[in-house]
Amino acid sequence: MQNSKLYSYLLVFIQFGSIGGILWIDWHLLKNPYVLLFLIAGLSVGLYAVYCNKNFNIIPEIKEDACLVRHGIYRYIRHPMYFSLMASFFGFFLFGSQESRILYLLLLTVLYLKAEKEERLWHCHDEEYEKYKKNTKMFIPFLL
Repeated sequence: MQNSKLYSYLLVFIQFGSIGGILWIDWHLLKNPYVLLFLIAGLSVGLYAVYCNKNFNIIPEIKEDACLVRHGIYRYIRHPMYFSLMASFFGFFLFGSQESRILYLLLLTVLYLKAEKEERLWHCHDEEYEKYKKNTKMFIPFLL
């Protein structure tokens, strides 16, 4: 199942469902300056990652003509788009309701599963990936 495209689409569906749920439940937190700070910082990282990566794909699949990106933010972390979402919604985890916290943890789980699938695919797609993996962190520069 983990190797199927259906699994990839399911992860994306759960990802967007979690994000939508967080925003639906705690939309009023968009007035909180700390929540906004996390949201803006996270979205800024995401925009920079999209700028650096022309292979961008919302589902955890590798495009046929994709090449490994190792410049910009990808020099430090392998999944900056996922980090972007983690950072963007962290304010909702800190200041939100119990339901938002649960959805945030679900979002983290889904992002990890997506990253794990992408890494399995990259191992098959590009022999340089193992070397790249040893020199970068998965989500958080210099830490994780």
